[in-house]
Amino acid sequence: MSDLWFKSIKNKINSWLTQPPSSESDEELMPIPDWLKEELQQRINNSPSPQAYQTYLRGAIAPAIESWKTDFNAPNTFVCLAPTIEPVGTILSDTLSSWDDLSLTIITPFQQFERPATIRLTAKKIRQALDSYPDIKNTDLDDLHISSPEDFQDSRKTVVVIPSLEQCFLRCISGWDSIEYFREIITKNNHYFWVIGASQSAWHFLDFVCQISAYFEIIESLPKLDDEMICDWLTPIAETLISLDKPDSSSNDLRQTYWDSIAHQSSGSSRIAQYIWLESLRMHKQTEEEVQELRTQLSETPAKSPSRILIHPDKPKLPKLPILTNLDRYLLHGILIHGIINRRHLAQTLGESESQIQARIQWLSRQGVLESRCGSLSIHPLYYDQLTVDLSQNNFFINSNS
Repeated sequence: MSDLWFKSIKNKINSWLTQPPSSESDEELMPIPDWLKEELQQRINNSPSPQAYQTYLRGAIAPAIESWKTDFNAPNTFVCLAPTIEPVGTILSDTLSSWDDLSLTIITPFQQFERPATIRLTAKKIRQALDSYPDIKNTDLDDLHISSPEDFQDSRKTVVVIPSLEQCFLRCISGWDSIEYFREIITKNNHYFWVIGASQSAWHFLDFVCQISAYFEIIESLPKLDDEMICDWLTPIAETLISLDKPDSSSNDLRQTYWDSIAHQSSGSSRIAQYIWLESLRMHKQTEEEVQELRTQLSETPAKSPSRILIHPDKPKLPKLPILTNLDRYLLHGILIHGIINRRHLAQTLGESESQIQARIQWLSRQGVLESRCGSLSIHPLYYDQLTVDLSQNNFFINSNS
């Protein structure tokens, strides 16, 4: 049955890739202007993460917390792994912000945590972030003893969130001492429940250098989003600004495979899906003056108005990864492990000077493989899957799920 279903979906996607995607011809349509794409991107960024992610995580975290509250020997941690490009900290924050157990206090001392300029000071910065919560013992760990069964009954009411573990270390000599420090305070403060977000690449690296998985019993990965989940997430956001040309469900409309194709090409990742979707949007051809007039009209037209601009879907497709040099791969592998990283720290992980890597960073940015924001670099989601395959095929230390 599953094989037949898979073949059916595959045939539909192949049909989609070879047939006209829209009720309109290609000659009548043009890509949406950059300002409209940026406005939609902003609205996605300002909206809650996909409900499917939150529902899954609530279902996984709730029993872990309940067990910790009632069983002295139960694990006091929950680790959520995600592809590097997913904003796992934001997803955890959205999930926990509507937590319905009012007996719990959820604290986020590391919500805005960034690596210090001097990496050896990372553990000190972590201690300072916890200073606002004096009940969490973060000094003199050798003298700290795990609480006894007699005094735990009424003490387990606080959840501590570490949104992005990859921001708390650097791949260099002594760069992950902070992780060992985290391991100590989490283990010895067992009357607190710790929810930890981390990228799969970072976790895989930490597993190799300090066997981190051995200390954390409950480790879950984000689920993959299917076509309906992606559609249910993006469509309401889009319709706050535009109207979408939707397929006719009563006919054999090939556009019905549109979201299937996005889910397939994005590997179920929300970040990849949103970029594929934005790149697939088209509008009727207009002059520059008409486009500018449209910009004014959009800001004045209420949401859901029939007069809103109608946007048509085109064939969703990923851009091709450019041909990389070995230095490019070393750069990109370092960024993949750390998620978001500035040039100084990236050079430090590679044992190079900033001037030696700057030229390739500029080239990779022009190719669109790298995103640069506020002085920090990250992998563009559209190239993530192809990059992980390329690195794996070139013997870089990476797991297949990164």
